[in-house]
Amino acid sequence: MPTPEETLAAARAALGKPDPNATSAHLEQLRDDLDIPRSQALFSELAGKRAMLLLTASTEVIQRIEREIRGASLDIDMRKALSTALAALVTDARAREAKAEIDREGVEQSERQLGLCTKYYALDATLLRAVELLGEIAAGEAAMVEANLRFRQANRADLLKGLPMDELSRLTGREGQWLPSIAKFRLHGYMAGPNATAGNVDDQVIDPQWRFGRFAELLPGYVPPPKPKVAAAPSDVPAEKVAA
Repeated sequence: MPTPEETLAAARAALGKPDPNATSAHLEQLRDDLDIPRSQALFSELAGKRAMLLLTASTEVIQRIEREIRGASLDIDMRKALSTALAALVTDARAREAKAEIDREGVEQSERQLGLCTKYYALDATLLRAVELLGEIAAGEAAMVEANLRFRQANRADLLKGLPMDELSRLTGREGQWLPSIAKFRLHGYMAGPNATAGNVDDQVIDPQWRFGRFAELLPGYVPPPKPKVAAAPSDVPAEKVAA
């Protein structure tokens, strides 16, 4: 616990050479350590003692208590002045800390955005493969339906095969229409319309201008692809005139 003299010295040092990195909590502690209520209580105690001494004490004793009262009053004034000056430093420190917190959050937001763009860019390759697989599944199931039809016409029920989703219904004991769609999400940049589903191959139009792969343009180190060279337009001037 610092002494009253140490608290005054610490406050004066902080004000004499302000530390630009001093925290608001540290400055508030210096201000609280001044403990003005304690000084005011001491002043009141001395004032009460003086009132009693005026009735019985000698002039010398009364003069001594008067000096103590003046010292206590001066101590209060000094502590109040130091507290007011420290309060201004606390306000500045709080503003500095608030700005630093916002700046830190801004950096985090930039890093968060970059991370998400990177994930979207990685997702692009996955979605391209998903579109390929969905197309292969649709084509394969259509081929199975046609083959089963021919098997029935040839009275070869032994060759009939159920579609994969029908087999999954059998394995899980749930009707196929209640099974979750493997492509219930919308693929931005991969579909012809906002209501298209990835399972509908007819709706799939892969547009490079809208794909998630465009996020590569926001990533560090991105190098734009070279622009295609435009062939020069044929000249209307005859070659012999040019040679001449």
